[in-house]
Amino acid sequence: MADKNKKVSVDARQVNLAKPDRKNIFRFLHKSYDESVALLVQARDYFATQVQAEKSNFSLEQKLAYTFALSTITTQLTSVMGWLMFCKAIERGEVAQDQIKDEDLTMPEFNCAMDEDHSLFGMLNSTTVEIIEKTASLYNRVKRMESPIKERLIELA
Repeated sequence: MADKNKKVSVDARQVNLAKPDRKNIFRFLHKSYDESVALLVQARDYFATQVQAEKSNFSLEQKLAYTFALSTITTQLTSVMGWLMFCKAIERGEVAQDQIKDEDLTMPEFNCAMDEDHSLFGMLNSTTVEIIEKTASLYNRVKRMESPIKERLIELA
């Protein structure tokens, strides 16, 4: 078993293995947060311009499909962003350990109406489906990292 207090050389720096490196440990959080903001802006711009312009030609079912799509995108992105912002606050020392509850470090579960009714996807154009797929991919990636990140955040707090 390796000595936890052992120092190792990494890129000509000394790193103490007993203490997590606050500056580098959460690159994933920052990258994912930036990706979620970019996706939110992309979705907002697209729905506010392109979809809005075409909306008058949509059937009632298409309007419903686009409403579900926008709701799905917004819910997943705000869930990811909120969770990542909380993690970043812990990383920066803005939240004390005694203030952290396990449920605070748990990503919200998300059930999509489109998962239950796949026919709605057929009513959406390819750009909307692409945004939904990117959003779902980001949400699932962050959700998979939830446990390892929770462990590291508890160490830092």
